[in-house]
Amino acid sequence: MKKIKLLLCLLMLTSLCGCSSNDSSSKILNAAMFWISTSLDPTNNYDGWVLSRIGVGETLLKLNEKYEVEPSLAKSYEQIDDTTWKFTLNDSVTFSNGKKVTGKHVQQCLERAFKNNTRTVDYFDLNHVEGKGQEVYLYLNKPSGALLNNLCEPLFTIYDASQSDEDIANHPICTGPFVVDDFVSEKTIETSRNENYYDGKAKLDHVHFSQVSDSDARVLALQSKEVDLANTIDYSSLKLFRKNKDYQVLEVLGPRTNVVYMNNESTFLNDKIIRQALSYSVDRESIVKLIGGKVAQGLYSSALPYGHVFNGYTFDLAKAKIKEGDQEFVKGHEAHAGLIQKEANGEKVVPNILLMHAEDQLMSAETIKMMALEIIKLNQRLYSLEK
Repeated sequence: MKKIKLLLCLLMLTSLCGCSSNDSSSKILNAAMFWISTSLDPTNNYDGWVLSRIGVGETLLKLNEKYEVEPSLAKSYEQIDDTTWKFTLNDSVTFSNGKKVTGKHVQQCLERAFKNNTRTVDYFDLNHVEGKGQEVYLYLNKPSGALLNNLCEPLFTIYDASQSDEDIANHPICTGPFVVDDFVSEKTIETSRNENYYDGKAKLDHVHFSQVSDSDARVLALQSKEVDLANTIDYSSLKLFRKNKDYQVLEVLGPRTNVVYMNNESTFLNDKIIRQALSYSVDRESIVKLIGGKVAQGLYSSALPYGHVFNGYTFDLAKAKIKEGDQEFVKGHEAHAGLIQKEANGEKVVPNILLMHAEDQLMSAETIKMMALEIIKLNQRLYSLEK
């Protein structure tokens, strides 16, 4: 499981509202980002993620620190039937230009997203959307259990879609705590505080974002005080900052899981037992120590509400019991070896019924261990065949 490493803050939307410069008279922050998009149009590729990170773009719903869905621009939602959803907007929400956000604005943004970006169909199968006053109705072609989570995707950022495509790409009018003042593709973004923000004013006046693609360069920028904040620092570099009181390191367990895919059609890997053996051979603990994060227990990150559902291979409990038995078995051998040593030293060892019974139990324990190992192997094979 990959952890996202950063200094000070990762999600700019939240953190920039709470960060302040060391100089109490200054309210300007300089931040180094590993990536700045080619545009700020949320419907272009993954550019909506940048809008979210810089505190400009917001969505109908959002994920809290536990990755649970919470209201955002929509104050409530209701599932009317299997394929119909109703969202009621927060009456106090306005765009940064002061214009009130209505259901029609949301309708235009969602329609434009489905028109411009093919990724939308991976999130939910939309038939049509309708905005009525402060309400938005989504009509789906089929039920979607992940709809609420997927509406948190920055691709569905809400902005003033009446702007020209060029203006949306360079100076989108959104609802977040900051507004875009200047944008240079893949280089810099200048933002300032949104004086019309509905949820309290940000504590910073201005933020300057610069793209610094190389992690080592971001580290040097922090050390030289060129920037106040940097995100996605390599795990190996964090030791430079952890014990330095001049820096604050924030590590967040992310929702992503790193996966290695196998070619099941190859002659070697089409045997599921072999694939399972390869899976067991991966030393996940050592990898985590090297790059950070947490060992994955299944397909989904344990940071997610449903991430604790195990769906991988494991017989860890059985193996742990075998290991525990081995430790006790060693103690028996130590007692056995002690008696042999005494006799070898000329000391008289008188055999008795209890000793013979203990020797018999020791041999039985070793036999049972061998049987247990075979049972584990058999169950592993049965498990793989059932899959």
